[in-house]
Amino acid sequence: MFELVKEQTMSQKILVSKKMKMLSLAGYLETLANKTGEDFSSLEAIANSMFSFMNGERHFQFRRLIAAPMSSKSMEGYHPIFRSIADETINRLKKASCPDLIADFADPIYVLSVEKILGLKVDDEVGFLEDVDTAATLVEPLLPLRQLKIVQNTLVRLYKWVSNQESSFAEGSVAAQVYSKYQGVISHQEMIVLLLTLVIAARTTSETIANIIIENSKLSPDKVALMTSPEWVEKNVDTLIRYCASTEYLTRVASEDQCICGRSIKKGEQLFIHVPSANRDPSYFDDTEYKNILSSAPCKHMSFGSGAHRCPGAEMSKVTIKTILPLLYQEIPTLSCCTDAIHYKKTTFALRISSVPAII
Repeated sequence: MFELVKEQTMSQKILVSKKMKMLSLAGYLETLANKTGEDFSSLEAIANSMFSFMNGERHFQFRRLIAAPMSSKSMEGYHPIFRSIADETINRLKKASCPDLIADFADPIYVLSVEKILGLKVDDEVGFLEDVDTAATLVEPLLPLRQLKIVQNTLVRLYKWVSNQESSFAEGSVAAQVYSKYQGVISHQEMIVLLLTLVIAARTTSETIANIIIENSKLSPDKVALMTSPEWVEKNVDTLIRYCASTEYLTRVASEDQCICGRSIKKGEQLFIHVPSANRDPSYFDDTEYKNILSSAPCKHMSFGSGAHRCPGAEMSKVTIKTILPLLYQEIPTLSCCTDAIHYKKTTFALRISSVPAII
């Protein structure tokens, strides 16, 4: 049994409630394997080590380990690297003969962030992006057995990709910092899966940047011109993310009977928070349309979740956007997209674009 939640206030209360838990994905896979006779042991082992599906003290052990490397202070320290990523990807977009916002800009931002910030070398960019997209479907509801097998094989391959680099993580990177401190806190397997989880989750930042650029294509030139100002973008980065985050759904499971905002929730009930609706809830926000971005005051939003499971990559996402967006519009002030030629990937839990022609 599940319920769809679209209200901002109720969403906030759900995410901070100690009576709401993350879905036990490993438990679901174990039950599925017992019913079908299929072997999901490798997938179950990886899912069991993913801190995003954990609750309680075990979850906090992982959070404490990445708190410093993923903090605002740490991410601001990477500013010269984010600047180099911006320069490289903007030049790539400008030089493309038939520029595509995803292939020539958003995807390169993601790959370079994985290499230069998280610290993992990507040799086969196309294959890596395909694998990450497949791995991200792990949280999709009701995946057929055949697809789960594909996801399992993909995650095992990505696990090996991380593991094979553990002696050569980029110096000063997030991976290097986690690797230097994990012993005695979590197991070796958990450390590898932790880094893999950060890699997969980081995909949403470049997707959100693409969504911002697409929405900007619908604005008047005077409003788009604001994007050239680092000060304006820094002040309004949360508003940009509120409207344009790629995250579509957040889910929690009730660990006991409870009542939130006057709605009765039974133990075991699964709640799906529809992030775009919550982020545009007219009972909470004065402005609910991107075209009114000039008058939208910074507010809490659901794009990074909330509570104990708030996205650990939130600060990395913000610094990426604050650094890249002004530089992009300073270099290409007339940038827009063919919004009637957008192609989407088949996903449920995130708004993922596969291609969209850019107009420079």
